[in-house]
Amino acid sequence: MKRFLFLAYLTVLHLLVGGLVIGTDLRAILHRGLNGTASPNAHVQRMVGFHATMDPFVPSGAAIFLGDSITQGLATTAVAPDSVNYGIGALTTRDLLNNLALYQSLARSRAIFLMIGINDIGQGATHGLQQRLQKISEGLPRDVPVVWSAIMPSLRPADRTGIEEANAVIAKLCSARRHCIFVDTDRLFSGAAASFYEDRIHPNAAGYAAWIGALRSAYRRLPPHSPPPHAPQATAR
Repeated sequence: MKRFLFLAYLTVLHLLVGGLVIGTDLRAILHRGLNGTASPNAHVQRMVGFHATMDPFVPSGAAIFLGDSITQGLATTAVAPDSVNYGIGALTTRDLLNNLALYQSLARSRAIFLMIGINDIGQGATHGLQQRLQKISEGLPRDVPVVWSAIMPSLRPADRTGIEEANAVIAKLCSARRHCIFVDTDRLFSGAAASFYEDRIHPNAAGYAAWIGALRSAYRRLPPHSPPPHAPQATAR
């Protein structure tokens, strides 16, 4: 009898766990739009909320970094001492577009650093990626210099074509801007990609060191830029 009850307990437990997993998958599927993109990521939205609280206090002349987890893991002060890291893990081009207007500090920044797109490719959301990248470029202040990094090469073979196509678009968009420097991370990592990665996407210390060197060099080559003055809002007491 005890054995029967134990087996029944295990069966019910597995059914419950299976139901939760299936339910989670179904919810994810139901929340996908006709174009195959997922619903807003809760982590991304939470981080954007934190950034919206921070942004009014960002001083004029700071370097602003936008991107996904690769940017979030970057020691931005190694590139530009006065910098703000707005990188968010799991960020896609759609997420950035939806929230770009919240970053009012971009208009008073010394420079904007950008790398975005790998999550779109990894999620198979490449449809419309070129248009989203173009809208991001159009949404950045025209008079602020930009350092736009190519999407880093992925060690996942399935990502390769998508990355190459997106990087060709990024290089073209950057060349169309008045002051934009394109950082070709594909060439930077060429021949040493495996030794530059923590996993198949994220750089390790050596990878970050190489990227930081390229970003620092690009930053030094930017033309002088005097952003408008900014009076920070008073903190609440």
